[in-house]
Amino acid sequence: MQEKEAFCLPNSTEVNRFVLDEFKTNNTQQEENLVVKLFAQKYNPQSKLRRIYKIICRFHIRNSIQALSAIGLLNESDSVSGEYYLSNLAKEIFSPPHKPDKDCDKLLEWTYAVGDKQYFLYSWNDAKVSGLLTVDAALMAGILFVLQLLDSANNLTLTLIPLVFYAFSFVILAISIIFSLIHTIPRLNSKMGNGHNLKTMIGINRFVLMQKMFGGKKYFRAEKYYFDCVKESNVDDLLEMNIFQILGMNTNNIRSHALIRKGVWATVISIGLLILATIIFSIQNIQF
Repeated sequence: MQEKEAFCLPNSTEVNRFVLDEFKTNNTQQEENLVVKLFAQKYNPQSKLRRIYKIICRFHIRNSIQALSAIGLLNESDSVSGEYYLSNLAKEIFSPPHKPDKDCDKLLEWTYAVGDKQYFLYSWNDAKVSGLLTVDAALMAGILFVLQLLDSANNLTLTLIPLVFYAFSFVILAISIIFSLIHTIPRLNSKMGNGHNLKTMIGINRFVLMQKMFGGKKYFRAEKYYFDCVKESNVDDLLEMNIFQILGMNTNNIRSHALIRKGVWATVISIGLLILATIIFSIQNIQF
Protein backbone atom coordinates (compact mmCIF):
# COMPACT_ATOMS: atom_id res chain seq x y z
CA MET A 1 0.00 0.00 0.00
CA GLN A 2 1.45 3.34 -1.02
CA GLU A 3 1.70 6.11 1.54
CA LYS A 4 -0.62 9.00 0.72
CA GLU A 5 1.87 11.72 1.63
CA ALA A 6 5.60 11.40 2.22
CA PHE A 7 5.46 14.05 4.92
CA CYS A 8 2.61 16.51 4.60
CA LEU A 9 1.66 18.74 7.52
CA PRO A 10 -2.08 19.48 7.64
CA ASN A 11 -3.05 23.03 6.85
CA SER A 12 -4.89 24.73 9.73
CA THR A 13 -7.57 26.09 7.40
CA GLU A 14 -8.15 22.64 5.95
CA VAL A 15 -8.37 21.15 9.43
CA ASN A 16 -10.88 23.81 10.48
CA ARG A 17 -13.05 22.95 7.47
CA PHE A 18 -12.67 19.24 8.20
CA VAL A 19 -13.73 19.65 11.83
CA LEU A 20 -16.67 21.88 10.93
CA ASP A 21 -17.88 19.46 8.26
CA GLU A 22 -17.76 16.61 10.76
CA PHE A 23 -19.85 18.58 13.25
CA LYS A 24 -22.33 19.51 10.52
CA THR A 25 -22.71 15.80 9.78
CA ASN A 26 -23.09 14.93 13.45
CA ASN A 27 -23.63 17.66 16.04
CA THR A 28 -21.67 15.78 18.71
CA GLN A 29 -18.08 14.62 18.18
CA GLN A 30 -15.30 13.09 20.24
CA GLU A 31 -11.90 14.74 19.92
CA GLU A 32 -10.12 11.38 19.62
CA ASN A 33 -12.49 10.23 16.87
CA LEU A 34 -11.71 13.37 14.89
CA VAL A 35 -7.99 12.67 15.27
CA VAL A 36 -8.48 9.14 13.95
CA LYS A 37 -10.55 10.35 10.97
CA LEU A 38 -8.07 13.08 10.05
CA PHE A 39 -5.17 10.64 10.33
CA ALA A 40 -6.95 8.12 8.10
CA GLN A 41 -7.74 10.84 5.57
CA LYS A 42 -4.21 12.28 5.40
CA TYR A 43 -1.82 9.40 6.01
CA ASN A 44 -1.19 5.72 5.46
CA PRO A 45 -2.03 3.79 8.67
CA GLN A 46 0.86 1.40 7.92
CA SER A 47 3.45 4.15 7.78
CA LYS A 48 6.49 3.83 10.03
CA LEU A 49 5.92 7.42 11.11
CA ARG A 50 2.26 6.87 12.01
CA ARG A 51 2.82 7.79 15.68
CA ILE A 52 4.37 11.12 14.71
CA TYR A 53 1.59 11.72 12.19
CA LYS A 54 -1.03 10.98 14.83
CA ILE A 55 0.59 13.46 17.24
CA ILE A 56 0.52 16.08 14.49
CA CYS A 57 -3.15 15.36 13.77
CA ARG A 58 -4.05 15.55 17.45
CA PHE A 59 -2.24 18.89 17.76
CA HIS A 60 -4.14 20.37 14.81
CA ILE A 61 -7.50 18.97 15.91
CA ARG A 62 -7.09 20.46 19.40
CA ASN A 63 -6.07 23.82 17.99
CA SER A 64 -9.05 23.79 15.64
CA ILE A 65 -11.50 22.86 18.41
CA GLN A 66 -10.09 25.59 20.65
CA ALA A 67 -10.35 28.16 17.85
CA LEU A 68 -13.93 27.19 16.98
CA SER A 69 -14.87 27.16 20.66
CA ALA A 70 -13.33 30.61 21.17
CA ILE A 71 -15.70 32.17 18.63
CA GLY A 72 -18.69 30.31 20.06
CA LEU A 73 -19.25 27.65 17.39
CA LEU A 74 -18.51 24.67 19.66
CA ASN A 75 -19.39 23.85 23.27
CA GLU A 76 -17.66 21.29 25.47
CA SER A 77 -19.75 18.56 27.03
CA ASP A 78 -20.17 18.79 30.81
CA SER A 79 -20.59 15.05 31.25
CA VAL A 80 -18.16 13.43 28.79
CA SER A 81 -14.48 14.35 28.65
CA GLY A 82 -13.18 15.24 25.19
CA GLU A 83 -16.67 15.54 23.72
CA TYR A 84 -17.92 18.66 21.96
CA TYR A 85 -21.15 19.65 20.28
CA LEU A 86 -22.24 22.28 17.79
CA SER A 87 -23.56 25.37 19.58
CA ASN A 88 -26.92 27.01 18.94
CA LEU A 89 -25.04 30.03 17.59
CA ALA A 90 -23.38 27.85 14.94
CA LYS A 91 -26.73 26.33 13.98
CA GLU A 92 -28.23 29.81 13.57
CA ILE A 93 -25.27 30.92 11.43
CA PHE A 94 -25.15 27.93 9.09
CA SER A 95 -28.88 27.18 9.06
CA PRO A 96 -30.70 30.39 10.02
CA PRO A 97 -34.38 29.73 10.78
CA HIS A 98 -36.85 31.27 8.38
CA LYS A 99 -38.94 34.04 9.97
CA PRO A 100 -41.90 35.03 7.81
CA ASP A 101 -42.85 38.06 9.93
CA LYS A 102 -39.62 40.03 9.30
CA ASP A 103 -39.86 43.77 8.69
CA CYS A 104 -37.44 44.83 5.93
CA ASP A 105 -37.75 48.52 6.84
CA LYS A 106 -36.67 47.84 10.42
CA LEU A 107 -33.84 45.63 9.21
CA LEU A 108 -32.69 48.42 6.92
CA GLU A 109 -32.87 50.91 9.80
CA TRP A 110 -30.85 48.51 11.95
CA THR A 111 -28.09 48.24 9.32
CA TYR A 112 -27.83 52.05 9.18
CA ALA A 113 -27.41 52.15 12.98
CA VAL A 114 -24.70 49.47 12.92
CA GLY A 115 -22.96 51.26 10.07
CA ASP A 116 -22.91 54.49 12.10
CA LYS A 117 -21.28 52.63 14.99
CA GLN A 118 -18.60 51.30 12.64
CA TYR A 119 -17.93 54.86 11.43
CA PHE A 120 -17.65 55.93 15.08
CA LEU A 121 -15.05 53.19 15.63
CA TYR A 122 -13.09 54.57 12.66
CA SER A 123 -12.87 57.94 14.43
CA TRP A 124 -12.10 56.27 17.77
CA ASN A 125 -9.22 54.34 16.21
CA ASP A 126 -7.82 57.48 14.60
CA ALA A 127 -7.95 59.32 17.93
CA LYS A 128 -6.13 56.46 19.68
CA VAL A 129 -3.42 56.40 17.03
CA SER A 130 -2.97 60.18 17.20
CA GLY A 131 -2.52 59.99 20.98
CA LEU A 132 -0.12 57.08 20.67
CA LEU A 133 1.98 58.90 18.07
CA THR A 134 2.15 61.97 20.32
CA VAL A 135 3.32 59.92 23.31
CA ASP A 136 5.88 57.99 21.25
CA ALA A 137 7.29 61.15 19.68
CA ALA A 138 7.58 62.84 23.10
CA LEU A 139 9.37 59.83 24.60
CA MET A 140 11.78 59.57 21.66
CA ALA A 141 12.52 63.28 21.95
CA GLY A 142 13.13 62.79 25.70
CA ILE A 143 15.62 59.98 25.08
CA LEU A 144 17.50 62.05 22.51
CA PHE A 145 17.54 65.03 24.88
CA VAL A 146 18.97 62.93 27.72
CA LEU A 147 21.69 61.48 25.50
CA GLN A 148 22.56 64.92 24.17
CA LEU A 149 22.69 66.31 27.70
CA LEU A 150 24.98 63.51 28.82
CA ASP A 151 27.26 64.09 25.86
CA SER A 152 27.87 67.66 26.99
CA ALA A 153 28.12 66.90 30.73
CA ASN A 154 31.51 66.20 32.28
CA ASN A 155 30.43 65.03 35.71
CA LEU A 156 27.89 62.39 34.61
CA THR A 157 28.66 58.83 33.55
CA LEU A 158 26.46 56.65 31.35
CA THR A 159 27.48 53.01 31.67
CA LEU A 160 26.71 50.21 29.23
CA ILE A 161 23.59 48.80 30.95
CA PRO A 162 21.47 51.99 31.00
CA LEU A 163 22.76 52.88 27.53
CA VAL A 164 21.51 49.53 26.20
CA PHE A 165 18.14 50.06 27.90
CA TYR A 166 17.85 53.54 26.37
CA ALA A 167 18.72 52.11 22.95
CA PHE A 168 16.17 49.29 23.22
CA SER A 169 13.55 51.75 24.44
CA PHE A 170 14.19 53.97 21.42
CA VAL A 171 13.96 51.04 18.99
CA ILE A 172 10.71 49.76 20.52
CA LEU A 173 9.22 53.24 20.32
CA ALA A 174 10.13 53.30 16.64
CA ILE A 175 8.33 49.97 16.20
CA SER A 176 5.26 51.41 17.93
CA ILE A 177 5.32 54.35 15.53
CA ILE A 178 5.55 51.94 12.59
CA PHE A 179 2.44 50.11 13.82
CA SER A 180 0.63 53.44 14.07
CA LEU A 181 1.68 54.47 10.57
CA ILE A 182 0.56 51.12 9.13
CA HIS A 183 -2.85 51.83 10.67
CA THR A 184 -3.04 55.13 8.77
CA ILE A 185 -2.60 53.44 5.36
CA PRO A 186 -5.97 53.89 3.60
CA ARG A 187 -7.86 50.66 2.92
CA LEU A 188 -10.63 51.26 0.41
CA ASN A 189 -11.42 47.66 -0.50
CA SER A 190 -12.01 45.08 2.23
CA LYS A 191 -12.83 42.36 -0.35
CA MET A 192 -16.26 41.84 1.21
CA GLY A 193 -19.17 41.14 -1.11
CA ASN A 194 -19.15 41.04 -4.90
CA GLY A 195 -17.54 44.47 -5.34
CA HIS A 196 -20.70 46.02 -6.82
CA ASN A 197 -21.58 48.06 -3.74
CA LEU A 198 -23.04 51.43 -4.71
CA LYS A 199 -22.39 52.83 -1.20
CA THR A 200 -18.64 52.30 -1.05
CA MET A 201 -15.82 54.37 -2.56
CA ILE A 202 -14.73 51.42 -4.70
CA GLY A 203 -18.23 50.88 -6.04
CA ILE A 204 -18.83 54.59 -6.75
CA ASN A 205 -15.41 55.23 -8.26
CA ARG A 206 -15.89 52.30 -10.64
CA PHE A 207 -18.31 54.44 -12.67
CA VAL A 208 -15.78 57.28 -12.90
CA LEU A 209 -13.06 54.87 -14.01
CA MET A 210 -15.36 53.41 -16.64
CA GLN A 211 -16.09 56.90 -17.95
CA LYS A 212 -12.35 57.54 -18.35
CA MET A 213 -11.71 54.13 -19.90
CA PHE A 214 -14.47 54.51 -22.51
CA GLY A 215 -13.42 57.98 -23.66
CA GLY A 216 -15.40 60.39 -21.50
CA LYS A 217 -19.02 61.41 -21.08
CA LYS A 218 -19.72 61.18 -24.77
CA TYR A 219 -19.58 57.37 -24.56
CA PHE A 220 -20.29 56.70 -20.88
CA ARG A 221 -21.78 59.20 -18.43
CA ALA A 222 -20.81 58.09 -14.91
CA GLU A 223 -23.53 60.10 -13.17
CA LYS A 224 -26.28 58.74 -15.44
CA TYR A 225 -25.39 55.08 -15.02
CA TYR A 226 -24.78 55.49 -11.30
CA PHE A 227 -28.16 57.20 -10.89
CA ASP A 228 -29.91 54.46 -12.87
CA CYS A 229 -28.31 51.72 -10.75
CA VAL A 230 -29.31 53.43 -7.52
CA LYS A 231 -32.83 54.17 -8.77
CA GLU A 232 -33.45 50.53 -9.66
CA SER A 233 -32.26 49.20 -6.28
CA ASN A 234 -34.90 47.61 -4.04
CA VAL A 235 -34.94 47.00 -0.28
CA ASP A 236 -33.09 43.70 -0.60
CA ASP A 237 -30.36 45.40 -2.63
CA LEU A 238 -29.99 48.13 0.00
CA LEU A 239 -29.84 45.55 2.78
CA GLU A 240 -27.17 43.59 0.93
CA MET A 241 -25.06 46.69 0.28
CA ASN A 242 -25.36 47.82 3.91
CA ILE A 243 -24.42 44.38 5.23
CA PHE A 244 -21.37 44.11 2.95
CA GLN A 245 -20.30 47.61 3.96
CA ILE A 246 -20.67 46.75 7.67
CA LEU A 247 -18.57 43.61 7.22
CA GLY A 248 -15.92 45.58 5.34
CA MET A 249 -15.74 48.35 7.94
CA ASN A 250 -15.63 45.81 10.75
CA THR A 251 -12.73 44.01 9.03
CA ASN A 252 -10.78 47.27 8.84
CA ASN A 253 -11.65 48.17 12.44
CA ILE A 254 -10.51 44.79 13.77
CA ARG A 255 -7.23 45.21 11.87
CA SER A 256 -6.84 48.68 13.40
CA HIS A 257 -7.53 47.36 16.90
CA ALA A 258 -4.83 44.71 16.50
CA LEU A 259 -2.27 47.27 15.30
CA ILE A 260 -3.14 49.73 18.07
CA ARG A 261 -2.79 47.01 20.73
CA LYS A 262 0.64 46.09 19.40
CA GLY A 263 1.66 49.74 19.34
CA VAL A 264 0.43 50.36 22.90
CA TRP A 265 2.20 47.30 24.28
CA ALA A 266 5.41 48.35 22.52
CA THR A 267 5.09 51.79 24.11
CA VAL A 268 4.45 50.30 27.57
CA ILE A 269 7.53 48.06 27.27
CA SER A 270 9.57 51.03 26.08
CA ILE A 271 8.45 53.16 29.04
CA GLY A 272 9.42 50.34 31.40
CA LEU A 273 12.91 50.15 29.89
CA LEU A 274 13.18 53.93 29.98
CA ILE A 275 12.27 54.07 33.67
CA LEU A 276 14.67 51.23 34.50
CA ALA A 277 17.52 52.87 32.59
CA THR A 278 16.90 56.20 34.31
CA ILE A 279 16.88 54.59 37.76
CA ILE A 280 20.16 52.75 37.10
CA PHE A 281 21.72 55.89 35.65
CA SER A 282 20.60 57.99 38.66
CA ILE A 283 21.96 55.46 41.17
CA GLN A 284 25.29 55.28 39.39
CA ASN A 285 25.68 59.08 39.41
CA ILE A 286 24.63 59.82 42.98
CA GLN A 287 27.29 61.89 44.70
CA PHE A 288 27.88 60.82 48.29
